[in-house]
Amino acid sequence: MKIGNVDTEKLQWRPGNATHDGSNVKAIPYIDARQAMDELDKRFPSWQFNWEMVYHDTEVIVVKGKLTINGVTREDVGSVENVGADSYKAAVSDALKRAAVQCGIFREVYDLPDIWVPAKEIQTKKGTTYVFADPNDPHRTLLAKLQQQQKQTAPEQQVEKQVVKEQPEPKENEVDYDEVPYEPPTTKQIGKICAQGRNYGLDSSDLHTLLGIGSFNDISKHDLSSWIELFNGNDDNVKNACLNAAKQAAIKAGLDDDAVRNIAKKLSAGKTNKVALLSPKQMIEFIRIVEGSKSIDDVQPILEEVEGDDNT
Repeated sequence: MKIGNVDTEKLQWRPGNATHDGSNVKAIPYIDARQAMDELDKRFPSWQFNWEMVYHDTEVIVVKGKLTINGVTREDVGSVENVGADSYKAAVSDALKRAAVQCGIFREVYDLPDIWVPAKEIQTKKGTTYVFADPNDPHRTLLAKLQQQQKQTAPEQQVEKQVVKEQPEPKENEVDYDEVPYEPPTTKQIGKICAQGRNYGLDSSDLHTLLGIGSFNDISKHDLSSWIELFNGNDDNVKNACLNAAKQAAIKAGLDDDAVRNIAKKLSAGKTNKVALLSPKQMIEFIRIVEGSKSIDDVQPILEEVEGDDNT
């Protein structure tokens, strides 16, 4: 099945966030750089691509790519966390794909419906993670959803042919939000949020947990801007954001007060049993334990200052 220029048979999939009980995982569709280049060769043979390094450290690499088609240039960023031997190549490939989307190449991938499929739990060096129970599930589920959508829209299309409704004229300067495309975060934004996070002892992985994303590619420019503004405020803003995320994780997991206090006490090496008194880094670890990506038995206490003791 084709959606615009996208052949669903050629989509690739990676697992995203899992449900709190680990039974299902979100399937995120994507195309690789080779597919983007093949499509560019087919439609715009004279395209050109250049890139430059913007930000890098031991945790994240960010590059800016410039894709030029018929004299028009579009820019976007590529980023890779967990830096390794092939990270630069991966970041450049990511920048190319995203710049291609800005030019309309495979933009339809971002409009596909959300796909959730059964998950399988595996253990890695970083703890528990979730993959697809069956690698073919994402594609099968997508086809089923698309076919269902076609059935639902077919009767509506018949009615529209019979009854022509007058559409109101758009007001001057009025924005049709349905037509506003998804904007990925900029290079500057990713570098900024990483630098801000380090001020609170948070690395890029910690920020992913706090923001509820798998990578910075999973958050929009607008949403990341809101987080940057929050981090630019006082320390209480950051701590409250971490605390709210920890509370929501505990509620979703159905933890009782005793379980919450036990985790807080473990993380603080007995200094406190209250989540509100933990540091931002300790709260992020709390979220990971609650969501099941880490076992409390494997957690080493984070020896940071807390704002009080068990009796406060």
